[in-house]
Amino acid sequence: EFVRFAAVFPLKDLGFVPDPGGYLAAVGWVEVTAGLLLALGPQLLQEISNFILSVVMIG
Repeated sequence: EFVRFAAVFPLKDLGFVPDPGGYLAAVGWVEVTAGLLLALGPQLLQEISNFILSVVMIG
């Protein structure tokens, strides 16, 4: 199912189409890292992590 998201990647118009597996791994690591910082980090990093997770969820 993730192949559909790679096909409509925002940078496709610029000629960059990511490998679906690599795209899935990158998004997963961003979510895990931001989630850990949200749970365990200081206030500033929690706010940044909240923003990053919101962008990933919306985008």
